[in-house]
Amino acid sequence: MTVLQDIVVTVLTVAAWTSVVNGQQYNPRTDFCRRFSHDAAVVGPRLYINDGQLNLAGKGGKNFTNDRLLFHDLTTTVLDGKSLDMPLLDYNLSKPSEVPSVIGGILWADATNGRLFQYGGEFPDPAVPEDQFQLWSYDVYGNNWTTEKLQDQSITRVSFGAGTTVEHLGMGYYLGGYQSQRSNINWQGAKKASNRMIEYDMVQNKWNNRTGPNDLKGRAEGVLFYTPYGDNGMLVAFGGVRFANTDNAVEEPSPMSTIDVYDMGSQKWYTQNATGDIPENRRRFCGGIATAADGSSANIYLYGGLGFGVNATGFDDVYILSIPSFTWIQIYPAKGTPRKKDEENPHYDLSCTVVKNAQLLIIGGQFPKDPDAKNCDAPDVWGVHNLVMSKLDTGAESVYWAKYNSSRDKYSVPDDIIKAIGGDGKGSAQIKSPKNGFDSQDLEVLFRRTISITSRTPTRTSPALPDTTSPNNGASGPFSTPAKRARILAPAIIGGIALLALAFFLIRRYRTKKAAAGGDVVTPNGATSDNPPGYKPRDSVAPATALAGHPLSAYPTGNAPPLLPGQAWAYQPVPPQHPPADPMQQYPTGYSYSEYSEAQTTPARVQSPVELPQGPVPPSPEPSDNDGPWLPQRMPAGHYPPPLPDNFVPGRSPEMKERDREK
Repeated sequence: MTVLQDIVVTVLTVAAWTSVVNGQQYNPRTDFCRRFSHDAAVVGPRLYINDGQLNLAGKGGKNFTNDRLLFHDLTTTVLDGKSLDMPLLDYNLSKPSEVPSVIGGILWADATNGRLFQYGGEFPDPAVPEDQFQLWSYDVYGNNWTTEKLQDQSITRVSFGAGTTVEHLGMGYYLGGYQSQRSNINWQGAKKASNRMIEYDMVQNKWNNRTGPNDLKGRAEGVLFYTPYGDNGMLVAFGGVRFANTDNAVEEPSPMSTIDVYDMGSQKWYTQNATGDIPENRRRFCGGIATAADGSSANIYLYGGLGFGVNATGFDDVYILSIPSFTWIQIYPAKGTPRKKDEENPHYDLSCTVVKNAQLLIIGGQFPKDPDAKNCDAPDVWGVHNLVMSKLDTGAESVYWAKYNSSRDKYSVPDDIIKAIGGDGKGSAQIKSPKNGFDSQDLEVLFRRTISITSRTPTRTSPALPDTTSPNNGASGPFSTPAKRARILAPAIIGGIALLALAFFLIRRYRTKKAAAGGDVVTPNGATSDNPPGYKPRDSVAPATALAGHPLSAYPTGNAPPLLPGQAWAYQPVPPQHPPADPMQQYPTGYSYSEYSEAQTTPARVQSPVELPQGPVPPSPEPSDNDGPWLPQRMPAGHYPPPLPDNFVPGRSPEMKERDREK
C-alpha cells in the first residue's frame, strides 16, 4: 500500500499548491490605490460599488478588473475604533463568476424593493461579451444574483452612456453610449455611438427603446438627470461627445451651454440654452441633483471630467446648473479665485452619488497627470470625498468640502445659488426662467408645473438586511460563508477525484507489472515504486499575495502603510483652498446618480426572477485575519475604454502607458 500512500500524498500536495496559486488575494481595504469606470447606487443604508477597474497599492499604473460587489456603510465612519470621516467600505457580498464584470455601465436601483440592476458596460480584455445580452439583478435582501427574462431583442449593451434612476416611478433610463464588439459580440463594424434612449421598468420588467434628441446625433460620456417638473417629470442631459448620424462621423464636444430636455409625459425632446458661468466642454465627469424644499429649483452639481484640446488633462472643479432658470454657477474654486496648475488634481471616470438629498459622495477617477499611480487616491478612505450640497458653516467660513455625516438629511439652497436666482434656503426662487427666455413655448408651460413626489408601494416585503459585514476576526475570510466554502472546495474535490482515478489506474498497472516481473518497478531516475521521488510544487514556495507588506491602518494619513520607492499617498496634505485648512473639511474628487427615494404607486412585478447558482471562485489558502476577496483579473495592455482625442498628450492612461512599454 506504500504506492497508494505516496500517490495520495502527491494528490493532496498538488491540490494544496493549486489552492495557493489560484487563491492569490487582494484586500479591498488595505490594497486600495485607485478606482475608476465603476458604477454606484444607494439602497437603504448602503452605497453599492460594482464593476470598474482598480489600481492596487504597490502595483503602479497596472489596471485590474474589479470582479467584486462592494458597499460603503452609510451609517458608520468608524473602523477599529478610529474615525474615518467617510463611510466604511465593506466587501463580503456575493458575485458569482457568471455575472459580468464590465466598465462604463450603470446600476439602476429599485430602492423600494431592494434590488439593483446591472445594465450596459463593455467587457475589458480578454473577457468576451455573452452571446445574448442578459440583464442581471442583485437582491439586496437575499444577497444573490438572478437574470431577468429579456422580452425585447432589440435591447443590447452599450457603454459609457448617460444613465439615471427615477426611484418614485421605478424606472431606469440610459441615453446614448457606445456600441462595439466589446459590448455586443454580434456587432459588426467600427465602434458607434447610439442616438437612442433605453427605458426600463424595474417592477414590470418591460423595456422601451426610444428615440434620442431631435438632432439624431449619437451621444456618449455625458450625464442624465431627473427633475420634478412637467406632468410626469423631465429628464435633462448635457456634456460628453456627439457624433453625426453618418458613416465615419467624427466626434465633437457636446456644448455645456446646450441642454437636452425630455418630457416624460409627452415623450418629446426639446433643447434649451443655458447661461451664466458656463463650464468648459468636458466628458466622463459626474454629478448629482438636489431639489429645494418647495420645488422652486432643482440644482445639478457636477464635478471634474476629461477635457478637449488644450484642456485634455481634465478638470478639478465644481459647477451647479440651476433649473428651471438654466443658470450655470461656479462654486469651486470660488469664482475669481486664482489657483496654480500644480494645485489641481483633474480626474475623470468617477462616480457621484447623492445621499439623502444632502451630500454628494464623489468616488474614484483616473488622474491624467499621474498615469503611473505614484500617488493613490485618498487610500485610507478608499477614494471617497464628500461635498455638502447645502454648504457647511464652520463658524469661521462656509465650505462645501467636509467630513461625511450620516445624520445630515436636509438640503438648504446655498448662498451661491440664492445670489443667482433669489429666494432663501427653503427655495422661493425668484428667477424661474432662462435669461433669454425658454427656447420652446412648451418648455415654458411645463416648467411652471412642479410635481409633488409621493412614495410608491413595495411589491415585496422588506426584511432586515443580511449580516454581510467584514469584521477583522476572520469572519470575512475565504471560508466565512457556505457559498465561499463551496467555491473553494469544489475544484479541489473534483481535482482530487480525477487524481484518485489516475492513482487507481497506476496502482493496478503497478501490480500487474510486479506480478509479471516478480520484483520492483524501477523509474527512469532509479527510484523504486515503493520509494518514489518527492513532488516539489513550484519551488515549494507559495506566491506572495498582493496585500503582503501593506497592512493599512485607519484614517488619518500618517498611519498609512510603508511606501515603495518613489511612491506617495494621494493628494494629502492638500492646498489650503482644496480643501481649506479646517480639519472638518475633506479633499474632493468627483456616472451620475440622482437619489429620488420618494414616489407613487406602481403595478406589481409580473415576472419572477429565476435564481441561478453561484459560480466557482478559485480556491484559497488557509483563512487568516487579513483574508480578502480574490485578486481581480489583470487587464492586458492594448485595451482602453472610449478612444481619447488624438492630441491627448499631457496625460496617458495606465493602460496606454503599459502598451507603450510592450512595443
